[in-house]
Amino acid sequence: MNLARRGTETGTGHALVLGAGISGLCAARALAEVFDRVTLVERDTLTGDGTTRRGAPQGAHVHSLTVRGATVLEEFFPGFADELAADGATLATALSEVDIVFFGSLLRNVPVGTVLQTSRPFLEDRLRAKVCAASNVTLL
Repeated sequence: MNLARRGTETGTGHALVLGAGISGLCAARALAEVFDRVTLVERDTLTGDGTTRRGAPQGAHVHSLTVRGATVLEEFFPGFADELAADGATLATALSEVDIVFFGSLLRNVPVGTVLQTSRPFLEDRLRAKVCAASNVTLL
């Protein structure tokens, strides 16, 4: 991962991120641009084999990245959605190919962009590999 540091200050220190779920991984990725070292601390055992983490009780559910979520991950990791799709994730046009129901009400079929559907462990495993590939990021 090629991280361009912002500003001219050097020796920016050490950032600590608690939790290596999706939000913690995204936080670590952003912090890796401005800190010399970033340490991710996760209490769950991370097997990398697609099993659900105890700390993510909703982890067994199908997950969809929103259009904006996919855009942010693409900014962090160009080609990420295509890599996930090549590895088995499903790309679908939200609200035209995918029905979304909130509290028993079906949302109107209006195309809003492409969403990526996958399991949470699949997404986390691949995202974790990308984030931890940075030389200044450590996972405990």
